[in-house]
Parts: sequence; C-alpha cells; structure tokens
Amino acid sequence: MGMGIRIIRRLFRPVPVVYVTRFNIAATLTKTPRKPLHLDPSWVDQRIALFERYCVPKMAAQTDDRFTWLILISAETDAAIVNRLARAPNAALVPIAPGTALGPAIAARVAQMGDALITARVDSDDQLSARYTRDLREIDWNGRRRFAVYFTKGLYLDAASGAYHTVRRPLNQFPAVFERREARDFLTVHAHRHNELYRLMDAVQIWTKRPMWCTVVHGGNVSNRLHGKPVPAPPENW
Repeated sequence: MGMGIRIIRRLFRPVPVVYVTRFNIAATLTKTPRKPLHLDPSWVDQRIALFERYCVPKMAAQTDDRFTWLILISAETDAAIVNRLARAPNAALVPIAPGTALGPAIAARVAQMGDALITARVDSDDQLSARYTRDLREIDWNGRRRFAVYFTKGLYLDAASGAYHTVRRPLNQFPAVFERREARDFLTVHAHRHNELYRLMDAVQIWTKRPMWCTVVHGGNVSNRLHGKPVPAPPENW
C-alpha cells in the first residue's frame, strides 16, 4: 500500500503595517492654551475635502490591503466629521486629548499587535503609491531590530493647476519605522521628527524608478513651493 502525501501548509502572518495620519491635531500637543485652528469649521471642511480627494483614494487602491490606518483626531471633533473619517479604508480613529504626547499614545495603541511592527507616516493631504504597503513588506530586515526607511523618489502636485514635478528627497516626510519588540514599547514612526529618525535608529534610503509618494501643494500647506522637475501626470494606478 502506497503512502499518501501529506501537504502541510504553514500559516504565515505578515508583519502588521500601521499607517499614522494626524487629521486635526498638532504634531506636538502641550497643555499651553492655543488658538483652536484645528477645530475651526472652515479649516476642518477644507482639510477633509483634501483628505477625501487625495489621500483616501490612494489608500483604498493599495495592492496589499492588509494594513491598519490610525487617524489621530481631536477629542472635540464634530460627529459629522468623525463619521466621514470612519469611512476611510481600514480606519481606526484615535481621539487625542489636549496635553497628550503623540508618541506614547500611538505606542499604546499598537502595543498588542505582535512582536514585530511597521509604522508609516502619511499626512491627511498627501498620497502614497498604490504599491506602498506591498513594497514595505518586501524590504529585507537583514537581522536589524529597528530601522527607518525612506523611499527617496516622489512627486509634488500643484492642486490648482494639476501640474506634477518629480523629486528625490533622502529624508522626506513619508518615513516608515521597522521594529522588533524589545523590553520597552515600540517607538513607532512618531518617536521623533520625520527627518531626524536617524538620531534614534539606522536610516535606510531606498531608490526606486517609480514615485512612491506625492506631496499635494495647496493654499493650506505649511510650505506652498513646488520642488523638482516638471513631469507628465503619472498613470492613475501609480
């Protein structure tokens, strides 16, 4: 009697990828009273229009949709806005009270996600390539326990004219942090300023032929300058 062949499938759980977006809170919150610009209805209306037009479609188009999207919001955000934000793909809204430090708040939220984690940063008015999640998971850890990754090639989009520029920025605003759990909590991508993560860990720059991110330039930016060289619009599924 011949022996049957047993096929044993090894279950593989990919490293969790968590995107972090600040919607209507400042990068650093303090207990010092400040003008509540991020609760002003006109500002919030403009911001969510940008979010839904630019950021959400590219997240919904990710070729690897196994990610969690933490959207940080003021605890005082209007319910109607909260409901619209909750419709974003894989969204988990995180209310942040005044005086709360972002790094520890994010670390507490992801603490139970496993022994390894990838956290990545995307602003509410910017875009990521549809392959961003997939490409993050293909990066070789090379035995490292913690490091930051920057895809250097990106785009600038002038929202008014629709013109695109291409640029390479070594330490851009779209980093990802790869971590294996140690005795302390995960640091996450908000452990330091986006262009200074090298102060806490190795920083790896990855050059690609295709753009991996897009900064949308509009009237509400901190900086309204286009950078790089003019290029034709990328394919819709870039």
